[in-house]
Amino acid sequence: MKKEKIRFAKTTAAFVSTTLIVTALFLFLPAKIFYESGENLNVDEVIHLQVDGKKESFLYGPAYSNKAELYKLRLVNAMDCDIIALGTSRVMQLRQQFFETDFCNAGGGISKINDYLPFLQNIDEDHTPKILILGFDHNFFNENWDDGTKPPYPYNKSETKSREIFRSNVIYIYKDYMEGKIDTDRIEKDMNKNIIGLNAIMNSNGFRSDGSYYYGKYIEIGGINSTEHADHNFLTTLNKIDKGINRFKYGEGISTYSLNEINSILDYCRKNNIYVIGLLPPYAFEVWESIEGHKDRYQYIFKIYTILKPIFQNYGYEFYDYSNPADAGIMDCEFMDGFHGSEKAYLRITIDLAEKSTHLSEYINISHLRQKLAVADDCFLTTED
Repeated sequence: MKKEKIRFAKTTAAFVSTTLIVTALFLFLPAKIFYESGENLNVDEVIHLQVDGKKESFLYGPAYSNKAELYKLRLVNAMDCDIIALGTSRVMQLRQQFFETDFCNAGGGISKINDYLPFLQNIDEDHTPKILILGFDHNFFNENWDDGTKPPYPYNKSETKSREIFRSNVIYIYKDYMEGKIDTDRIEKDMNKNIIGLNAIMNSNGFRSDGSYYYGKYIEIGGINSTEHADHNFLTTLNKIDKGINRFKYGEGISTYSLNEINSILDYCRKNNIYVIGLLPPYAFEVWESIEGHKDRYQYIFKIYTILKPIFQNYGYEFYDYSNPADAGIMDCEFMDGFHGSEKAYLRITIDLAEKSTHLSEYINISHLRQKLAVADDCFLTTED
């Protein structure tokens, strides 16, 4: 009986040891990838490298977590900027180099209309901007899109721990590695080069030092005309319009809830001495033509400007409509997809805003920007200073 107990103990110990070894071997590769790529860094650690470390060449693009809202709020609170751009990913192509003062792009910091005010309320008092450029996605005003039942993003919540992110993504890391989406040699090559996160390392996609976004993968394949592009020739976007799905859900009236939110945002800004310039971001022209072709189904889109402009004016602010890219001279090749303008597209918008807004023109050298536009030799990027 004693020998059997000893034998059982040895067998159990061997099993446990083998299990631990197998588990360690299984976890070694994904852990190495996760930590060496910088996927483990929390938002504050990233911002320390980005802002406190004075990194001019910088790209932050995690693949297994989406921390955009927290990242953008904390970035604003870590920088001291006279001008801030706030909105969804549709305003992420505004750049520091467009302005003659400190600028921060907080695009991606919100995802719905009731996120704007909480974001602004969580900006530290000593980091309040002089000018706030607010980009509003058209679907925010569709009464069939947002009825206010979804709570705003909790900007004061704790960030998910890196070990939890790793634990929930181990299998996905292995899967991506087996499918050739992860190159360990490239990770080692890019270590300590201010490139943080697997999306930044493998695809050159990520946030720059000023908070703007660099679409490296789409630029590398040649843009919207490439068959490798997810929205090749805008076909995916045009299909959504034909079906009236996702952000392109059909709608007639303007959401009363959204208008109430607009008034709350502007009232807050007035009380805190923030000058506001609002805008509707551009669609690609082919996409805009399709929307116009479905005008009877998208009646709300064609009401937004006429309703919002006087509201902004009532507060002493400005509001502009760039829905039709032709109004700013933007060409279809200057889009990353059907509704995300490129850096070059937003350079054109910035020039147009400076020509119309006396408040903004104080911080912009129009002749310099026109020169940048003149020498920009592709559809996506402008020349660096």
